[in-house]
Amino acid sequence: MDPSRFLASLAQTLSTMALYKEGHPARERVIDRSFGLLQSLLEVDKQPEFSFLGDEVVFGKTSLRDLRDWEWSRRFATMGIQRLEFDSDVTREDYAGFLDEVFFRAANPGATMD
Repeated sequence: MDPSRFLASLAQTLSTMALYKEGHPARERVIDRSFGLLQSLLEVDKQPEFSFLGDEVVFGKTSLRDLRDWEWSRRFATMGIQRLEFDSDVTREDYAGFLDEVFFRAANPGATMD
């Protein structure tokens, strides 16, 4: 499983969330697709870790050169997200909650979810 492919699905999901409200079929489909890619990634790496260092994205200890200058790396840094880690037992519900929080932060810089 290509970690860049998962991150691309994560970005696509967050972008789609801006277009459709919770429960909309298109929104649920992209969440399902992204979660499926995360599950595939978890099959080869039980605890995948991504770091966002300026314009560089690192998976574990490997720089993902195809994501150099990736827009979401800068956006994550702006939100205070420098690292993402996923546990092997993450559920779709957990993942959807994570997406909701990241989407909220992206839409409301400086705000916190209650």
